Amino acid sequence: MKNSEVVFAPDTSYSCGKCLKCCKGDWLIAITLEEVELLKSLYPNVNPVSGEDEIDGKKIYLIARNEKNECIFLTESGCKIHIEYGFDKKPAVCKRFPFFPKQWDGKNYFHLSYMCPSVYANRGAKGERLISDACASATEKFSGAEIQEEVHLAGTQTISNCEYLLLEEKISRLILDPRFSLDDALLAGLTLIRRASDSESINQIKNKSSDLDEALDIVMESIAKRAPMLGLYRYMIASIITNIESRRGARFEFSTWKNDLSVFSKLLMNRGRIELNRTGLIFNAQHLYNIHWPRKEKPDLMPLRRYIVSHLNHKFLLTASDIEFAYHLLLGAYSAVKYYTRAFAASEKRSMISSSNLQRGIECVEYNLMLHRPMKERLWKKKIVRGWARKFLFHHSYPSSMVLF
Repeated sequence: MKNSEVVFAPDTSYSCGKCLKCCKGDWLIAITLEEVELLKSLYPNVNPVSGEDEIDGKKIYLIARNEKNECIFLTESGCKIHIEYGFDKKPAVCKRFPFFPKQWDGKNYFHLSYMCPSVYANRGAKGERLISDACASATEKFSGAEIQEEVHLAGTQTISNCEYLLLEEKISRLILDPRFSLDDALLAGLTLIRRASDSESINQIKNKSSDLDEALDIVMESIAKRAPMLGLYRYMIASIITNIESRRGARFEFSTWKNDLSVFSKLLMNRGRIELNRTGLIFNAQHLYNIHWPRKEKPDLMPLRRYIVSHLNHKFLLTASDIEFAYHLLLGAYSAVKYYTRAFAASEKRSMISSSNLQRGIECVEYNLMLHRPMKERLWKKKIVRGWARKFLFHHSYPSSMVLF
């Protein structure tokens, strides 16, 4: 893999902090059958597997954990496999974390998982050193990807690949600009996408200047249009949280009515308390309602801004038919981050969110929604009746102030 082919989101940095969270985090460490056989040959007296799962029709094996819920191969000195047999003998997921490579438009884009504390803090190496580490981690063999001459903007309407990348760059700059609240900047990104359907606006997008007046104009236009979108995001966030919290949410399929009702009963019929399966949190619904999302950067929202941009870049992990729907999915993920961040604060009986609440909220959505179970457009299409039912049943837990706006 040539370094010139590797691209990261803007201003990305990372170096391993040796915290070993990747070896003991509350998530699945999935290995293949071939890797199971290799570990058995290296350690014949150790059972490396604790169970099985299935993702997208493929069987995976879960690496065994010790009594501390750490990887069974983790020692005080680090990874036993790495120490005794070298980097190449480690499972692919271990060699790759926190790098997740994707080939699109002939280039290799690396997303960095925000479950890693060093990534979250944007701490470490940049430039060639970062690219070198990414290349070393990429166990997948990249085959030549088809170059996209045009990208679907909305429905059948298309824009050129060059225009799309310029549009994406402008949206990224808006989101990373601390002069605008994150809510306003994200909605302004959607306004930019909708403006791109006009040829005159495309010419403006090609102007790469970062004029504040232009950005402010876009933000003000988006604020004026936010009210009609409330219904859409109530419906979307209800579907997102249902799928995360339901038993089948791990595979991110639409759950059955029985599973839905199990989630609803914990959310609505527990004397005003909300219980979340995925995090084990229990808190008062009214308390959650009273925790407001900060419009100023207290706590610092820059890690969340970088996280959103890292997923925005090149439609990474967003399976949608066009840019506009992909952006809606990204906004839905942002709403889920806000909900879980508030939930952690409510469980601690705080009146405001803290930086640790924000970090755990991002981690929860990164694992359950974005990284390991990418959102797919099919989750919302042809499911209107059940979506509206969810929206109605979630009413007490999802007042309008809790969704995107």
